Amino acid sequence: MVIWLSIVLVLILLPLLVAVIRSLILKLKYQRRHEANPSLQKVDAIEQSAKNLAKAISFPTISRSNWAKTDFTPFHQFRAFLRESYPITFSTLQVLDGGELNILLYWEGEDKELLPALLMAHQDVVAADDEKEWCYPPFGETIEEGYVWGRGAFDIKGQLIAILESVERLLKEGVRPQRSWYIAFGCDEEVRGDHGAVVMANYFKAKNITFAFVIDEGGAVAENFISFIKAPVAVVGTAEKGNINISMRVTKEGGHSSSPINPTAMGLLGRAIWRVEKRTFKATLTRPVKEMLTIIGLNGSFLLSIPLLNLWLFKPLVVFFFSRNQVTNALLRNTCAVTMAEGSSAPNVIPPYAEAVVNIRLLPTQSAEDGLAMLKKRVRLKEVEYTLFGGAPQSKISRTDSPEFAFIKGQIEDNFPGAL
Repeated sequence: MVIWLSIVLVLILLPLLVAVIRSLILKLKYQRRHEANPSLQKVDAIEQSAKNLAKAISFPTISRSNWAKTDFTPFHQFRAFLRESYPITFSTLQVLDGGELNILLYWEGEDKELLPALLMAHQDVVAADDEKEWCYPPFGETIEEGYVWGRGAFDIKGQLIAILESVERLLKEGVRPQRSWYIAFGCDEEVRGDHGAVVMANYFKAKNITFAFVIDEGGAVAENFISFIKAPVAVVGTAEKGNINISMRVTKEGGHSSSPINPTAMGLLGRAIWRVEKRTFKATLTRPVKEMLTIIGLNGSFLLSIPLLNLWLFKPLVVFFFSRNQVTNALLRNTCAVTMAEGSSAPNVIPPYAEAVVNIRLLPTQSAEDGLAMLKKRVRLKEVEYTLFGGAPQSKISRTDSPEFAFIKGQIEDNFPGAL
């Protein structure tokens, strides 16, 4: 009995010992640059930059799904403001034909052998129909409590203004980049980009222009991004989930509520919705998530590094803790949400059909067909008809072992010392 107990203890403790030793070796071998670049200059015009962002927010550049209902006047006013505020940029950089409401610029670099890079942001914002719920007016020029407030401050006029502020400053200092840069500001990202990103992408395709890397909106250097990580985390998006919309429709004889035939179409649809929301999808650790966990493990405490650097042993534990947080849970699995529903137009009428829309966000490794198959498997009701529509495909997974990513990483380390 004692021998068997000893064997069991060895079998339990040996993998743990291997994990501890492995974590120790990996952390000792890992070298991270902590010193900020001493050549960096402090921005001395931050107040004017904030005012420019506040003014940019005041233009209600709202894009509509029905493009004909978009008010284009604020877009033209916004473009005029940008030209007035950044005169050196718009007079020095080449202004390209990227579409009527888009802004497409080219900054020629010194080394023509290097592939150019692309900086992106978008001019449009979503509507602010809930204006009464805002702390400050969504389209005011509000700078309070140390922040610029308004619709688009974070998504993503802040990035747009930061790009132009940087270029304008560098041009004033006579800087010419080694690499050529393109700058693209689309007009309809919030409604899928048919008149913005698609038009400019076709421009690049027609001229056979490819890029070393593309920097678009993504995460931020966020504090408390993960509850058990004290250091700020630079959330660099190396992949984007795909998203699909699926209509679930049930058709059944309608009538009057005084003489129902249950279950009604709405009742059956409700059952389907309950099954959609009842369980989560299976967790999957994709390559970007594994790379993130490795970086956190290498830079975190030794105790934290043991599970994060040894997923072969602690994957169930990591999945358990990440699944408890709404944000980190979405990193691990496909997510779905019922966002729209339609049925009867009157309280005493049983509708002949009921319909709901499910929005599914898919991991980069899965297709729209995979998402539809997973939804059908979960609902398992023969009365439900499915229609797949809209959405956007998932992105490719960007490499993190390239010189271009190393460049981005170095810039983050220089400007945000201590961030992971």
